[in-house]
Amino acid sequence: MDEKELKSRLYVPNFEYWQRQCGKKYFSDRELRVRKLQNGILVPPQKKDDQFGSGGIFDADLKFFAGYDNLYADKRDENSTIELDATSIAKSDEEVIFGGGLTCHFGHFISEDLSRMWFLLEFQTAGLKVAFFNLFNWKVGRWVYKLFDLLGLPEDRILFVDKPTRFKSIIVPDQAAYIKEDFTSKFLLPYRRIASRIRPLDGVKKLFLTRSLDLHTKNYIANMKYFEDFYAARGFKIVAPEKLSIADQISLITGADEIATFLGTLAHWSLFCRPGVKFTMLTRFDAFRCRQCLINEATGIDWYIVSTARNFLYAEQGAGVNLVGATEYWQQFVRDHFGEEIALDDRLPPNVVDDYISHWCKYFSQPEHLQKRIDSLKSVYNRGSLFECQVKSEKPLLCYETHIAKKGWLPSSLGGEVNGVVDQKLSLQALRIYFLKPYSDIACSVYYPNEGWSESVGNKKTAGTVGKGKAVFGLSIRLIDAEMHIRYRIHNFDDKWSKWASDGEKLISKSALNAVQIEIE
Repeated sequence: MDEKELKSRLYVPNFEYWQRQCGKKYFSDRELRVRKLQNGILVPPQKKDDQFGSGGIFDADLKFFAGYDNLYADKRDENSTIELDATSIAKSDEEVIFGGGLTCHFGHFISEDLSRMWFLLEFQTAGLKVAFFNLFNWKVGRWVYKLFDLLGLPEDRILFVDKPTRFKSIIVPDQAAYIKEDFTSKFLLPYRRIASRIRPLDGVKKLFLTRSLDLHTKNYIANMKYFEDFYAARGFKIVAPEKLSIADQISLITGADEIATFLGTLAHWSLFCRPGVKFTMLTRFDAFRCRQCLINEATGIDWYIVSTARNFLYAEQGAGVNLVGATEYWQQFVRDHFGEEIALDDRLPPNVVDDYISHWCKYFSQPEHLQKRIDSLKSVYNRGSLFECQVKSEKPLLCYETHIAKKGWLPSSLGGEVNGVVDQKLSLQALRIYFLKPYSDIACSVYYPNEGWSESVGNKKTAGTVGKGKAVFGLSIRLIDAEMHIRYRIHNFDDKWSKWASDGEKLISKSALNAVQIEIE
């Protein structure tokens, strides 16, 4: 997908960041194998947060045969071994099919956990059981068994392996997709089969998928009603899917011509959509996981992503509390797709702000969230300071923010302030610099030891990378056609500040950066 088309689909800040993920091609023509291992041993993973861990499939000599991770292809050497006490290995005379790891979280399940099920649809399995690992040892909901049943896998053929077990033989089909890497032509087979078992619902062509307020969830979206009301006024049926049976949910999705919802679990319902269905995905957090990009390409839906995040306190995508509302990107989307002009007010209704703050304080009240509370207070203070300075100052106001490993984007700093984590060895991975009022364009470049200098980027553009874990080791900044000068210094893992540099001079550190200080004069 070229840049022009992506710009017509992405209504977001930091276009380059989204372009890298949404513009990537995920399809792979790799051939899927089906291998059979006699006297194979299934070893469940030992730690829930260990991506590959010590688990997987091993032969009779305890040599590695295949992994279980649904996100990335396992890179372990086939000659690697595992240490197991022979007395701890259970024995079974059954032949089984390896189904992989199950998360038992709905969004992860439908996007990741069916990637080996193509085998059941293309081969006669003669009633063999399918063995899974319950990766997080979560309760297996009835919806899991219902979806498998729709796929032709009844509950009595599902086997959860919770301890090392040697089987007579294990049939190991390759995965049709690694949800963060690629997909093959067989990826959608399970979804098409499930959808074919349910009659599409007639009469409901436009859907807005929302979350039930009484749903027990780790995520809370404040001000969702704004979007529910917007779409309802334009003929969309507002549906909280989790209140319906699995069959009714699938019936609604497969019968719809247009769907809107928030990025995350609800957006994964696009896997059951017909190609060409218009699917609008609103953001509650302006960062992104590439699985939805892969899904969008695989399904052939007519997708759009619109930034509606309004968070002013700490936010993350996986869990927590998010604030959403009208933004300049939403305003442009409505103009382009509904032909309407909507008002844009930076001030949210007091009841919405109260709701957001109340839920945020409850969620982040635990001691382990102390730093997040501190960072959020700093962010609120900085916003106030920026506004006050903007009102009072006649000088151009320089702002900048850094993306730090394990923390994400830090709150903006004004020129002269330090941005980063000088007291922690967490790498600086990206940087954005901009003026609050138009003054001058900026050319900013970062340095990597094995790659050299990155291309220069301008106002509000991201220099560096997000989501790749690449530490920055150097910095160069200059103003373009400006009377004033810019100067800067860098702080590194050795707890040392560099000398001050100015107007495009190149600063390079021997160790990774963790903070910067920039000012104009």
